[in-house]
Amino acid sequence: MTHDWHIHPDDQIAEVRFSGEIGPSEIVEAVMSLTDQVGWQSDFSILYYFQHDTSLSEVTFAALEDLLPKMLKRGAEVRKGRGGATPRSAILYTNPVLQSILELWVLSNKNNELVEFKLFMSREKAIAWLKSGAPE
Repeated sequence: MTHDWHIHPDDQIAEVRFSGEIGPSEIVEAVMSLTDQVGWQSDFSILYYFQHDTSLSEVTFAALEDLLPKMLKRGAEVRKGRGGATPRSAILYTNPVLQSILELWVLSNKNNELVEFKLFMSREKAIAWLKSGAPE
């Protein structure tokens, strides 16, 4: 598993790119390391990019039930939305095999008020949504 952060200060986006076999603990580890990234600001949006070679075979519904509260708690501690809006996180993937588990991730977060998640297969659309900052 690898993950690496890319900070895009002009767009106010922090991007984490995942590749290889990714388990729930690696996703939490990546999120926890966000505030250590040079240039990070609390009003940045987050782009989770699961590259084409990423495997999420260890990420099950039970794992998501455990993972998501940790991520949301951390997000509430270190993030604030632009202009008082709910902070946004886009999930980008290019491999359709990942779609089911990532849709489950987004659906599992429908009722939270801490972070707004949305799924994309297009980088341009994900960036545009994150930059817009306005709830849909």
